[in-house]
Amino acid sequence: MWLREFPAIYQSLNQDWSENVKPIMQALLENVRSRSFQLIAKAYSSIGLDEFVMFLGMPTEQAVNAAVSEGWSVDSQNKLISPKKQVATDDPPIPSENQLAQLTEFVAFLEN
Repeated sequence: MWLREFPAIYQSLNQDWSENVKPIMQALLENVRSRSFQLIAKAYSSIGLDEFVMFLGMPTEQAVNAAVSEGWSVDSQNKLISPKKQVATDDPPIPSENQLAQLTEFVAFLEN
């Protein structure tokens, strides 16, 4: 996982696991796929279908259906997928009085 070798990650996670560990591995698999979707959306304006399938570790048809369900466009003739750009949600700015109060609390904590 640390090396970001997605085919190896999915191969490892798709093994037969004991009943105690199976839900954890399934949740990890879903988390890795979700994170892969987010990374692809941020990094690519279009991605080849083969690369996309490799990043998601699922069959081609299932990967295309997942892309379509996310609202991404699929060009089956050129085998390209164009991710829908995510709208950045910024946290509302903290008023300067609150920032000053937080900084004061932090400094007071460090002094004690």
